[in-house]
Amino acid sequence: MSDLDTIWIIDSNGLSLVQQVLDPNSNLSDRTMFSGFISALLTFSDSVFDDQFEFLQMGKLFVHILSFMNGKFLVAIAAKKDSSKEFVHQKLVEVGEAFEAEYSEYLKNQTICIADEFIPFTDTLDKIFGTKTLQIIPEHEEFLNLLKRAEEDQYTEELTVEVIIDFFKQLPKNKRKVLLQTTLPIISMFTESDTLSVELMQKFQEILI
Repeated sequence: MSDLDTIWIIDSNGLSLVQQVLDPNSNLSDRTMFSGFISALLTFSDSVFDDQFEFLQMGKLFVHILSFMNGKFLVAIAAKKDSSKEFVHQKLVEVGEAFEAEYSEYLKNQTICIADEFIPFTDTLDKIFGTKTLQIIPEHEEFLNLLKRAEEDQYTEELTVEVIIDFFKQLPKNKRKVLLQTTLPIISMFTESDTLSVELMQKFQEILI
């Protein structure tokens, strides 16, 4: 498993339906940018959906690609250079077949897919890879940008916390749960602060429920 970095399921329009981090040591900000890059690349690479590409190299990683349902969607796994191609291919097939079994009717009937529909596939991926994967959604990048702005504009701790709370409160509960999986260490830095007011601490607890 340590040879595998990230997995994507992408539709024929280039939309990332699922992105899961397989390596717990992977840098979250790198993954969100990487996801945007690969989605843009695949949008302009129609040949990928015709099975003409097997893998492409991106830095120290190889992205292995396999399409399903006559190009309706593809599965891509980023793995280290020396990883077993046979093992990666096996996982591509397992993931693709499982995704098709769960969502084939939805994919057939939808011209434009909504990524939120595929959040439950997290559990299936955990079973396939035998580990707890970390799901990445667009709101991860929004959250990171929020923190970056707070740092650049030198927000006070209290203002930063208020902005974080407002951001989480506007998220649907399922997305809030996904986002908290990878941002909880950041959130904890604030919840453990000795300077926050009781009111802000209570508001923080509300988004953690």
